[in-house]
Amino acid sequence: MKHAIGTLAAIALTFSLAQAQQAKIQINVDKPGAPVAPTMWGIFFEEINHAADGGLYAELIENRSFDEAEPPEGMTLNNGTATAVARPHYQTNKEKTWKLGWKPASPHPGWTLEGPADAGSIRLGTDKPLNDNNPRYLRLEVKQTAARLVNGGYWGINVVEGQTYKLSFFGRCPVEPYSASLRAGLISPEGEVLAEQKIGTFPGKQLEVALWHKQECELKATKSHPRARFFLALDSPGTIDLDVVSLFPAKTFKDRPNGCREDVATLLAEMKPSFIRFPGGCYVEGATFANRYIWKRTVGPIEQRPGHWCLWGYRSTDGMGYHEFLQFCQDIGADALYVANCGLGCEFRTGDFLPEDQIDELIQDTLDAIEYAIGPADSKWGKLRAAAGHPEPFPLRYIQIGNENHGPRYKRNYQRFYKALKAKYPQLQYVYCCGCGWATPDMIDGAGKIEIADEHFYRNPDWFFNEYRRYDNVPRDRGFDLYVGEYACNQQVGRGNMLAALSEAAFMIGMERNGDLIKMTSYAPLLFNVNRLNWPVNLIGYDSAVAFGRSSYYVQKLFATNRPDVNVATSLDFAPPAKADKPKAAFAGRVGLGAWDTEAEYKDFVVEPAGQPAETANFDDGAKAWQTHCGTWKAEGGAYRVSGSEQRRVAMLTAPRLETGTIRVKARKIAGHEGFLVLFGGKTGKDFFEFNLGGWGNKRHAFEIVNDNRGHAVGRQQDPGVIETGKWYDIRIEIKADEVIGYLDGKEVARYRTGDAPNRDSRVYAQAGLDKSKGEVILKAVNATPNAVKAQVNLAGAVPTGTGRKITLAAASEKDENDINAPKKIAPKDEPLAVPGARFETELAPWSMTVLRILVK
Repeated sequence: MKHAIGTLAAIALTFSLAQAQQAKIQINVDKPGAPVAPTMWGIFFEEINHAADGGLYAELIENRSFDEAEPPEGMTLNNGTATAVARPHYQTNKEKTWKLGWKPASPHPGWTLEGPADAGSIRLGTDKPLNDNNPRYLRLEVKQTAARLVNGGYWGINVVEGQTYKLSFFGRCPVEPYSASLRAGLISPEGEVLAEQKIGTFPGKQLEVALWHKQECELKATKSHPRARFFLALDSPGTIDLDVVSLFPAKTFKDRPNGCREDVATLLAEMKPSFIRFPGGCYVEGATFANRYIWKRTVGPIEQRPGHWCLWGYRSTDGMGYHEFLQFCQDIGADALYVANCGLGCEFRTGDFLPEDQIDELIQDTLDAIEYAIGPADSKWGKLRAAAGHPEPFPLRYIQIGNENHGPRYKRNYQRFYKALKAKYPQLQYVYCCGCGWATPDMIDGAGKIEIADEHFYRNPDWFFNEYRRYDNVPRDRGFDLYVGEYACNQQVGRGNMLAALSEAAFMIGMERNGDLIKMTSYAPLLFNVNRLNWPVNLIGYDSAVAFGRSSYYVQKLFATNRPDVNVATSLDFAPPAKADKPKAAFAGRVGLGAWDTEAEYKDFVVEPAGQPAETANFDDGAKAWQTHCGTWKAEGGAYRVSGSEQRRVAMLTAPRLETGTIRVKARKIAGHEGFLVLFGGKTGKDFFEFNLGGWGNKRHAFEIVNDNRGHAVGRQQDPGVIETGKWYDIRIEIKADEVIGYLDGKEVARYRTGDAPNRDSRVYAQAGLDKSKGEVILKAVNATPNAVKAQVNLAGAVPTGTGRKITLAAASEKDENDINAPKKIAPKDEPLAVPGARFETELAPWSMTVLRILVK
């Protein structure tokens, strides 16, 4: 009998859970909402993770011009370290330098000489180079024909049987004429020849000057290998100089010379982006101002392009130059958004800047870039475009003034750029930067006229789910549109997974629903070579042979290819399973102190666990119990003082671990831009909660959740919230099991409760719109739970014709992801949808995004 009762109880529980997984989606087609701009979904390209060289750009030879080992522009070498000259930072006006280790693998990375030890030698030369922009070349001296010069490309060269590869290089005989032939080809890692071709020789010295000559030939592959190598060999002993050794597949995207890798370009084209933002990113600013992207050095024949060091740790050939970006935009039907340096270096590197009396030169440089793109074919720069084979204008539509810049100097520079550019090219739209955040008053006040403001978000899944309605209540009367130019779920998701993609999808539903405010968006970063990651989570990956889109790629594609013209009123009624008991001590962990770009001192630090005696750190005997993670910390005079060049500065107590209780501390600001950070709930020196007083440019008090040193504000906040320099403050934090309250001088200024965040089992989202030209209602739904959801869809204000389509992107687990070995583990499934009437049912699979396209009349 007990067994029967247990069985009945289990059946009842199963039935109640099944009932809980029901949803109702009400769509009122006759109640239009915000329009959705055709420009909503774009892409953002930056040279990072070998996105161009070794990626989209089809060049197969690494270090083709032998400049890879050259140090970064604006930096000097000393004992294996490249150091930038100390200059004032554009935010602080304090001198700042920046260093990185500089130990190239060889003087000529990517190139080796194979054969017996005494068969020959290679070395760099600089005497009478090919041209002033390519001052280095490689001298190959062969004593035995067993020697061959080899280049492995970017982690291998993908060679496919039957395909043709175009080789070109410049060569000369520096010592005496070389009368024998050369052999060029492709070989497997084991040395098997996959393609080979004999090449004619060079004239010798003429009038005492060794002349450079260009050689070209085609290599036809007889066998395949994904990690082949290029080789060049002499058929008899001799010496030759080589430069700009270039190898392209004959078949590039749209058959463009100096073009794009077809599979990577196709993945981008299939996203149907409305625009491409390029060329960066921090890449635009450079590690130093001298190291910035300079568009005029990226146009013309490739042998005239000097290239430059990319601040992500490798040299860029600039083969994928300004012209090629504009051409690629045109080839995939996208408008161009060019990001122009506005006189400021990357604030996370040196942050140096161009003096204000020289800004006009940079404004003129941007005007020249615009003229190259859209000026008449007989104008100075339009003529150069026409000479490159493109007399008609390119589809340049936007100019972004700077990248992630902010602060008073940026606002001054922006105003000068905007006025000059708008006066000459009023038909273009101009984008204003909001740093690495959003268009808060401190970011935009004093900037003058803004057309489009650029916001950036890199956060964890909880943030993206919780910010689903972020833009619903943003004022519409500020006089500018928004562009979410960089966003990605890249925290707590490893290299990316389905949970990250679904959290982005929920956020994207919210952005699309607010299409009257948000006119443009682009995920970042876009591309990554799996052999070289500079950034943890990206959209499209590849090696030498295979390219694939992550789950987030398909989310982006589904939004762009299923964009409605207008939103329609949509409501979702979903009752998740009963929420589990709240976890005890949600804020349990280590405690500590910190600062953001501020010098401060703390004293009388008291930790009082609930029901236990208080423990005080008065710093009279130093700070032995403290562990510093970043910043310079020093205990003196009974206080703990923090300074340093880092923006975030953190020190944590090694013990005790506080679960619930009280933290008290006195604090005084000495100098800097913000206020105080008091830490609690620490898991590591990069993951914790913090009470941020005077944050966001000394504008606000709030609690933050920090993951991997990146924080986002939660709960009730005080705005404005200002910390004065030189004044001592009393700070107190009351920590309960599921709530934390922050006080400043006895007054509550912030509060956060874990219950404020939605139940994770309730992560179901939906929004519908209307595609007017096709007469289709488009419903997007996200089910970011482990359970299937039976959704009853009710259509009002339109009559379905009975047919439709259902596109489902689903994974077996929230941790699943595509990779080089399983490139389509997660991919959309498109199937017919029967719509028997205005009310019908459909299933939302676990861990899925679903798009319904319903034909109506």
